[in-house]
Order: sequence, then C-alpha cells, then structure tokens
Amino acid sequence: MTDLMLMAVACDQTRVFNMFYAAAFSATTRPDYDKPHHTATHEEAVDDHEKCQPHVSWYTKRAMEEWAYYVQALANIKEGEGTLLDNVFIYATTDQSFAKIHAIEGIPMFTAGRAGGKVKTGLHLDGGKSPGTQLGYTAMRVMGLDVPSWGEQSNNTAKEIGEI
Repeated sequence: MTDLMLMAVACDQTRVFNMFYAAAFSATTRPDYDKPHHTATHEEAVDDHEKCQPHVSWYTKRAMEEWAYYVQALANIKEGEGTLLDNVFIYATTDQSFAKIHAIEGIPMFTAGRAGGKVKTGLHLDGGKSPGTQLGYTAMRVMGLDVPSWGEQSNNTAKEIGEI
C-alpha cells in the first residue's frame, strides 16, 4: 500500500491522504504471541526493566518502521532541484501514549518534509498535555485551510504548534 500511495503522490494523482498502519482496535497478530494488538494493550503487563509493554511496543515499532520506509522513499524520488520529500509535509502519531490505559496525553508526533519550505523538517514533538490532533490542525493551517478548530471532544484543538 505504501508503494501504491508513493506513486499516486509522485504522479500528482493525490495531494492529501491518510494512511493507517494499524487501526485503533486492530486484531493484528505477531508471530509467537497469542494476543492480537488491541487485546495486548489491555492485558500485557508493563515490564519493570523496560518500562513498557514489550509486545505492544513491537506493534508500534513495526508501524514506525513502515513510516520511516515511506519517508525514505519520498526522499528517493527526484523532483526539480530536490526530492518529493522537500515538497510535502507528512506526519505520524500513535493513537495513544501509554497503551495500557489508552492515554491520550503526551502522544508522540513526528514530522518529515518541508512543504516547499513552509515548515521545519524532521521534528519529534512531545505532545505534553496537548491533544494529538494539534499536529493535524497545524498541518491544515500550514496548507492554508481556514478552519477554526479540529478534532472531537477532548481531542479538539484550535492551537497550532509554533515550532513547525
């Protein structure tokens, strides 16, 4: 799916899209582990040494590896004096920060691309107490959309991320 989306962007068949590597209620499984992703978030104990849920972290790591593949692939496509990555803005987040309790505070956010020079690139943002939708809202504002806010209920925001 990643390669198909890359071609759609490179051929200017789309300019805006969402790509999910794992749905919030995913039943994705992994080899040698008996619980699917979502069930593991509820049931796997936190490893005292690692300070995380190791199997749940495996799923997140796989999704982030795919995102990194996508970013690198955009960087490999020449466009004008630079690359396709220079002319796009993409971001990645998880749907929660601490899987065990499905916390939404401190959701990690990553950015790549420069949007033709409109944004700083390669950021890892600590969401702190802000909703994860703040990055999506910022992206909409960077692209010139005049929207008063974005998100639902506790994930609604009207605040942009200034570092971008």
